[in-house]
Amino acid sequence: MFKKLCTAPWLKVAFVSAGLSFGTTALADAPWVSGPSITKLGDSVTLSGGNLPANEAVAVIVTPPSGDKYRHIQVVDPGGKLDYALMVTAPGAYTVEVANQNDQTLGTATVRVSP
Repeated sequence: MFKKLCTAPWLKVAFVSAGLSFGTTALADAPWVSGPSITKLGDSVTLSGGNLPANEAVAVIVTPPSGDKYRHIQVVDPGGKLDYALMVTAPGAYTVEVANQNDQTLGTATVRVSP
């Protein structure tokens, strides 16, 4: 009986449909932060975020090569998107983190700056 039930065509279709439905939704809803991984000193750098909490204030935490942390508050647009202009003033790695109001990290990007 179990073997017959497991080989039923409708059950296979149901499992595939459920996997696609839940799998794509989970991936589509995940917040993200993106930008160039490498840039040159003096270049203009814009980082973008998506699937963020719409119309909410988030913290953009920038850690330059010196290791100091700088926190900027920005409001996410109604579509859940955010753009941030990164000022690169020295060569090295800059980490940009976006955190929600509970200080939970929503996304991180690293930009390496060459001289």
